[in-house]
Amino acid sequence: MSALFYSLSMDVLHLVIDCQTSHCVWHTLEQAITSLSNSHIMQLHGSFLDIRQGDDSITIYVVTYNSITKHQFIIEFEMNF
Repeated sequence: MSALFYSLSMDVLHLVIDCQTSHCVWHTLEQAITSLSNSHIMQLHGSFLDIRQGDDSITIYVVTYNSITKHQFIIEFEMNF
C-alpha cells in the first residue's frame, strides 16, 4: 500500500492518509472524484443555461460559449491525469 501512497499527489494524500487498506484508498478517491465531477457538471449546466446573446455580437456570444466549453475540457483533462 505504500506504493499507492507514494503515487498520490499532496493534493489528495490528505484524503486517504487514515485509510488502512487499498480498498479504502480507492473508495475514498472515487467518492472525492465523483463528487467533484458532479459539481463541475452542475456548474457547466448552469453556465450554459445562463449564456445569452443579448446586445452582444454573435462573435462575443460564440467566444463566451467556446470559453465555457474550453474550461470544461481543461477540467476533464486534469481529472484524468
